[in-house]
Amino acid sequence: MTLPAVAAQRGIDEYTWSALQNSVFPGARAESIALAVDYCKARKLDVMKKPCHIVPMYVKDQQTGQSSWRDVIMPGIYEQRTTAFKTGQMGGQDDPVFGPLINYRGVEAPEWCR
Repeated sequence: MTLPAVAAQRGIDEYTWSALQNSVFPGARAESIALAVDYCKARKLDVMKKPCHIVPMYVKDQQTGQSSWRDVIMPGIYEQRTTAFKTGQMGGQDDPVFGPLINYRGVEAPEWCR
């Protein structure tokens, strides 16, 4: 495997890059993975835990007015929880509350959960 320049510039070895490309962000372009790596570094997060997602979006360019598909980095729930714990803003998590049991397609299960 040839290591892309964006990986080499960030000091990422070929094994880590392979994991990022094939497991953490499968199908993503190298530039988009590099953007996710930079985002995680800036937020002091471990990119291998996938705290953010690469999401393709149809975005309008403010200068030209033309729209095109771009990969956008969006925080995931892992990042939200990590940041809440780090800042002391985590209010806790309540245990789930289950509704009455019902029979659904031959399986007895709670009707709802919150």
